[in-house]
Amino acid sequence: MLATIQRWIGKITKENEKLWAQCVAWAKKFAEEQGNPIGTFSWSALNGWLTGSPFIGTKWERVTNTTTAIPKEWDIVFLDKTASNPYWHVAIAWEGCTGSKLVLIEQNAGNGNGDGKNGNKITMRTIKYNDPKRGVCLGWYTLKTPKANETSSELATDNTTQSKFKAIYEKERPTNYTPLFSEHDDPTPATIGDIKYLLEIANIRKK
Repeated sequence: MLATIQRWIGKITKENEKLWAQCVAWAKKFAEEQGNPIGTFSWSALNGWLTGSPFIGTKWERVTNTTTAIPKEWDIVFLDKTASNPYWHVAIAWEGCTGSKLVLIEQNAGNGNGDGKNGNKITMRTIKYNDPKRGVCLGWYTLKTPKANETSSELATDNTTQSKFKAIYEKERPTNYTPLFSEHDDPTPATIGDIKYLLEIANIRKK
């Protein structure tokens, strides 16, 4: 992630050539480059926070700002509207955030016209949580932390007769053999009996 920041500081990014270098474009680019992309904001940071739509179905979860909450490095932070910016603002948290200050990597934080020049490039700045001139911090989205006893969806999918043994059949079957497994097979978890039976078949094929 540090490499991403170093590569982008002083530069600009756009969602497409027709749109200017807005804060939303940088938030989306950052999330995409970290392998955890987010969806559309419907044109503004305001809609992204109010609806939460960019984060639906992703690994990001919402954290509302409180007197004790502090964003972690790489969280996606939202700031409220200001007198000069009715569209709100979104940025990336950088190391050094405390209970009294935010350290942000952001785009279009200068005069906010999206031209990508000077302070509107991707830059770093430190602000207070409650500065109405720069935007009061509303909260942020952070990557979900898997619980110790929680099984991921990938593991749940792997714990099936189909997924555990499809590789055996695909590897061992003759080229003219019709696979036992298809998209219509029962995806219920494999039993001990299933395992013994399928391993026996695999061992016979290897002889």
